[in-house]
Amino acid sequence: MRLRRAFEQLRFCCLTAMRAYFLFGGTSVKNEKYDAEICIRLLRAKQEQLVLSGESRYPQRSDFDNGQVVAIKAFLGPWPRALEAAGLKEERANDPKQLNREKRMRAKMRRREETNK
Repeated sequence: MRLRRAFEQLRFCCLTAMRAYFLFGGTSVKNEKYDAEICIRLLRAKQEQLVLSGESRYPQRSDFDNGQVVAIKAFLGPWPRALEAAGLKEERANDPKQLNREKRMRAKMRRREETNK
């Protein structure tokens, strides 16, 4: 009975380690703890690295390993919102009604210009 229980515990530990291995993209699982501040630092450091290498683009998910991407998205939200939180991108307008009003006004002005010609 003890042997069977020990075997079950060993099997559970092995399966848990294998799941963690595959969840983190096949890399060894490090005991890295992320929080929002660390995720912001990761994004800003990658942006600085890209600028120094002469690239003019935002950091992409493919620039980070799977564990980092999961942490960034968990703490900062979808990728575009994460870039906004890190101050790399301008924040989008939060008022869709105002955007619709502006769009309608531009269309109205364009129609007036077309009718006056």
